Formats: sequence, C-alpha cells, structure tokens
Amino acid sequence: MDTTEFQYAPLDRSTRTIRLLRFLPGPSFVDCKLKTYTIDECPRYIALSYVWGTDEPTHKIWLNNRVFFIRTNLWHALSKLANLPRLGLGTKREYFWIDALCINQNDPLERGHQVDLMGLIFSKACITIAWLGPAEDGSDFAMETLATHLYLVAEEDKALSGQKLRREMDRAIHSLLSRDYFSRMWIVQEILLSRNVWVLCGSKCRPWPSLSRYAERNLTPNHNFQPSIPNAAQALITARNSLLSGKYPWHSLDILLMWFGAGKCSDARDRVYGLLGLLKTTSQQSTIPQADYTISAVQVYCRAMAFMQDEQIFLPNDPSYCEEVSTALANALELPRNTHESISIISTTVFHFRYEIKTSGYCGFSELLHRCILPLQETCDVKLTSPFRYGKKYKEVIRKLDFFPVDDNPRMWSEFEETLRSLLRVWSDYIRHDPKMERIPSKLTFPLDKPHRNRVWAIYQRFLQNTKLLIDEVRVTAPYQITNPSCK
Repeated sequence: MDTTEFQYAPLDRSTRTIRLLRFLPGPSFVDCKLKTYTIDECPRYIALSYVWGTDEPTHKIWLNNRVFFIRTNLWHALSKLANLPRLGLGTKREYFWIDALCINQNDPLERGHQVDLMGLIFSKACITIAWLGPAEDGSDFAMETLATHLYLVAEEDKALSGQKLRREMDRAIHSLLSRDYFSRMWIVQEILLSRNVWVLCGSKCRPWPSLSRYAERNLTPNHNFQPSIPNAAQALITARNSLLSGKYPWHSLDILLMWFGAGKCSDARDRVYGLLGLLKTTSQQSTIPQADYTISAVQVYCRAMAFMQDEQIFLPNDPSYCEEVSTALANALELPRNTHESISIISTTVFHFRYEIKTSGYCGFSELLHRCILPLQETCDVKLTSPFRYGKKYKEVIRKLDFFPVDDNPRMWSEFEETLRSLLRVWSDYIRHDPKMERIPSKLTFPLDKPHRNRVWAIYQRFLQNTKLLIDEVRVTAPYQITNPSCK
C-alpha cells in the first residue's frame, strides 16, 4: 500500500453530500474505504456516537489505500464495529458514518456544512452505536445486569445477600453511566435524533431502552435523582424518553441551553452548533443558524440571540428571562465576563425598556435607572446621571459599542438604536427636572411632550401589545400613562 497520507477530495457543499466508510475484506479492521453519496440516495448505514478523547492520533489505519492516523478510543471502537455481525448487528458489508473519518476536520467550511447535516445523518441511520469505551470498572457486569434485569430480582430480595447484590449492581451501573460519553456535548443530538440506539461497551451490546428502564426504576416519587444515576446520563435519558413520547418541546434553543449548555467539547462554539439539529422554527421570519467555524464566539452569540428573538422566545417573559438565557449562552460559549456584559447591554436595554413601558402603561424611572441607565453608564463609560444633551450622549454610547457585530444581528442593533434614542430623550428630560434624582422613589409628575409620547407609544405598539398587566412598585402619575396620542 501507498505510505503517503490520505487527502480528502472536496465535497459539493451545494448538495447534501456525505461520505460513508466500509471495512474491506481481510483479517484486520484497519483497511477501510471511503465513498461519497448524497444523503437521499445512500445505502443503509450505521452511525457511531463516541468520545474523541484528548490524546494525539497515533494509531495507523488505511483509507482508500492511504495512511490515516486516529485516536485511541476510535481505534478500539473500529475493532468492535468490524465484528458487529458477531453481536447480531449489521453485516460484513455494512456502511458506517464516523465523523472523525467521514468529515475533513481540517476544512472549516466542510465542517460547518457537515455539522448542519448531522441531525439528518443520525435520524436517517438504521442504527446508532453509542460507544462507551473498552470494558473496565465492572462494565461487563453492569451491561449483563441491564440485559437480564437482575436489579429487579435484587429489589425483591429483602435478604442481606439481595441488598448486597443490589449495591454492587448500582455501583457498576453508576460507574458505567459516569463515563465521559454522557457529558459530551455532541451526543445530545446524536442520541435524541436517532431512531434505534444500541449501547456498546467492550464486547457487550445492549439496546438503549435497557438504560431507560433502569433509570425509571431509580427515580423517587418526587423525581429526585438517585446516586446510581449521574445527572448528565439522567438528563439525556429523560430527554430522549420525553422526546419520543412527545411530552416536551425539545426544539427550543433556550430550553436546550438550560439543560445541556454545560456539555463538554473542545470548541466552545459546538455548545450551540451541537444543538442545531434539534431546533425547529415556529415563526416564518426565523431561520435556524448555520454552523460556521470561520466566525468568533461573539458572533455565534449574536446569531443565537437573533434566532431566539425571531422565535419570540423573550416576548412573553419578563426581562430577567432574557438575562438568564443570555447568561446561559455566554457561559456555554465561554465568553469572558466583561465581553458578555458589554455585548448583552444591547439586548437587556431593549427588553428592560420595553418591560417598563409594558407593565402598566407607565414609565418606571427607578427601574429605568437601575436596569438601563446605570448599566449603560458603567459599560460605555458615559455619564448619564447628570443633565446632558441626549443627541451627544447617544453618539457617545453608539461609538463605545461599535464592536457589536451588526451583520450577525441587525434587527437587535436596529431596535437598540431606536430604544436608545427614546430612552435618552425621556431620561434627559427627567434628569433636567430632577438633577439630584431625589424624586426617584416617589411618584413623578412631569409630563412627556407630544414628540416623546409619540415615540414611546410607537415602541409600545410595536413590541409590547397583548401583554399581561403587572404591578411595579414605582409609578408615575396619570400624565405618564401611555395612551394613543392621536386620541388626545
């Protein structure tokens, strides 16, 4: 065989094209062949879900008669996949989809293209193999226990020997479910979207429902997790069960981030990209973001926030939910705190200003001060707590925030500009009447003139109609009530 290293031929990114791998006949599993297909016309295949590992790729295999190096965990997995017929799964001529081999990991454009297809790839696979790794720490005993339901027998045996056996089973299964596999980010969509999942550990293979049945038996009536079910594994098992039963909407990015945003991955952007295959749009104006490894984590943040904004995830909720989701997204992308605070000020200003107008048709100046004015002042290093000319301060704030990637969320930036104009106009009027802000805690009585009232009314009409009336501890008197200016 040729000893030169394998080189990928480019995929046609304008089509849904993938590569599939097949083991060539022979005594060893190291001789493989890659072939390109469109996903709509490809043969049946088995998808592999596994952990890459952090070691260097030092194990040599042959791809299309060329040398290719892989990591240790995949090396072990390939040795088992080549013998799947012995386990009753697949045939000797089976095709496989394995990301480390079927995707050119050195081409960021191809990676993005294939990541966008991964949801479809796993949903179309006839079987998904969840490779947990080689046999160790009692994993064979744990897999046998799951297969034979011995834990049910041990539960019924109240004798000391039965209790001891159950503890041993729990320890073995706990060790199995504590493996790195279950905390890996990418396995979320791989498991949730697959039709038929089998768990492979060492030489033992069991269907996924055997894990689900054990997990269900280990939930207490108040749904607290038992020590034998690690939280990462339990979350994945629960999510798949509820998705299959249609009981929970696992297509919403905010919910997925709350549940799985702490998943392990080598690239922080994958904590968003690894969930894209699960998303569904509920609004005609929203488009699911595409995986793009040529952009920064800040740009991914902006695109994800734009998608959730288009999906109207934040509108039914108070501004604190926007902040909660924004923080979860920033943590998932590992944005530095100062970067997150600087970029989130744009969305939080918009949503808090809307909320203060929405809550009762009044403008709560105390909340505007603490939720909008002071954060803007600190983030942008612009003094807004003494009388100022709103036009000059508007330009200063915009100049301080010129790092915002407008192209990645043009709608939010446009709304921020409009909101900032109205906010600074209203606040400059207030601060001119009360420069020491002595009247903030009490009801305020100065009137908004007609241009200001028109602008606030437009924002109120545009964003905040049909919202529930809430109570705010800070009120302004009747002249501030938001009413249609045309009716005056």
